[in-house]
Amino acid sequence: MAAHNQQYSDLPEAVHRQHDFPEVVSEDAPQAVERGAEMAKYLVHANVHTLESSIDTASAKEPPERRIWGLKRKTFFILSILGAILLVGAVVGIAVGLTSSQRSSASSSQGILLDDPDNLRSPGDANTSTGPGNTPQPSIDLSPLPSNSNISPTSSLASANFTDPKTNVIHLHVYSQLPPPENSLVVSVWNSSARVWRTYSVSALLPSTYDLLPDSPVSAYVYTNPTFQAGVMVLTTDGVIHQFVTTDVSMRSGWRHGGVGLGEAILTVGKKNNFQVLRPQCGTGEDCRWFFPASAVAYQDGGGVVKVFNIKVMKEFVIGKGREGTELGLVSVVERPPEGGRGGLNISDIYWRVTFVPEGRGRELRGWTAGKEMVGGWGEGMTALGDMPLTPASHNMAAFSYDLVNQMIVTLEDGGRRLGVRTLDGLAGNKWTLPSPEDDPAKLADQKGDVRFTAITGNPEKRVFGMVNGNIHEWRFSSGRPRNWEYVGRVSTWPVLTS
Repeated sequence: MAAHNQQYSDLPEAVHRQHDFPEVVSEDAPQAVERGAEMAKYLVHANVHTLESSIDTASAKEPPERRIWGLKRKTFFILSILGAILLVGAVVGIAVGLTSSQRSSASSSQGILLDDPDNLRSPGDANTSTGPGNTPQPSIDLSPLPSNSNISPTSSLASANFTDPKTNVIHLHVYSQLPPPENSLVVSVWNSSARVWRTYSVSALLPSTYDLLPDSPVSAYVYTNPTFQAGVMVLTTDGVIHQFVTTDVSMRSGWRHGGVGLGEAILTVGKKNNFQVLRPQCGTGEDCRWFFPASAVAYQDGGGVVKVFNIKVMKEFVIGKGREGTELGLVSVVERPPEGGRGGLNISDIYWRVTFVPEGRGRELRGWTAGKEMVGGWGEGMTALGDMPLTPASHNMAAFSYDLVNQMIVTLEDGGRRLGVRTLDGLAGNKWTLPSPEDDPAKLADQKGDVRFTAITGNPEKRVFGMVNGNIHEWRFSSGRPRNWEYVGRVSTWPVLTS
């Protein structure tokens, strides 16, 4: 039996018995090759029990065993792989250690708040239990900020949030205003990756200068669909609403004047009156993904009439006359699918809700609801929501929705010494729970001294921010216990960065 001429490569080649092998045929007369006949030439038939092969080993010459650096080739490759794994592990460990050290250093130098259940307590608190039910409430830090960067104690507040769809990193924005003569608009930025509050001067980052109204009403939004944009609206001294926008996720560049709608539409508000802007939360339906919800501005004009301006269609809807300087809220709530219904929450089922104190109703806060297109229906289904403070102010109320179907309205009561909370449970028959004198979600009754809120804001991330004795503080709540808040800490507004 003639021996086959066999060649050996440097590395053993595994042969899978389920694959065809290359066939050699005459180049001048190509022909189809039958798989069954040719397969037997190349497949190694082995007995898996005895590990005996059908190859004629007697007629095949065994090549000399090759070595590398005195080691068998197999041993050398195994040791090489293990060494590479150890080297990669060491590099990764060093990188992680350096990153953690840098973040810890940055946090300690800035006095940063870590919004994590294990980091909600003051540094000296040894109690490690977590959760709104058993976490001790830290004392509100009333120590003053540096005199050259204090936020105006009478500033309005606005907040917005978004979650990066690619990284799931949560971002929080809190807007406030510096005192005269600067009157600069600033934004404090936080995200769940860096966990560091940084404050930027929006006024300094704009290419032009605007004469902002001192302690102007402020309202903000963020959207990520179809692209990222953050926006904030304020009043200038002539009572005109101006919008400033950026497409920079870091919020530190790219700020420009965005107008209010197509054609630089101008909305004029009375100097003592309020406004709110809203880009609705998005559901999971096709409207949200492809057609995007409209933006709108609710405002009280110089004559006291409350209107809603739909920026998408550039159309204005009159709601009714409100008391002068009325508190004003604008939210969107997505209708819950019917019990046993199919499909997810869909932005096409959105309802707009406007709340304010109408003229001739004393101090009673009332709500109006309209469908997605805002056409008609604003006067139907008015909802009574209890009395507001005697003296109206834009700082007195924050209205926002969360979990798409729920709504919260927070008001300053008793001169800011207490908070009133109104909640709408969209999963329990759209029932409102009105405030009571016993409400104390921020646990102010436990604080010493004269602790007062002068402004309040909230956002769909279930965060509430309040101006307390000149400092901005943060609370959060859960969907299951919206009237029981957990104190997070003070928002660092120093230093104010200009680049």
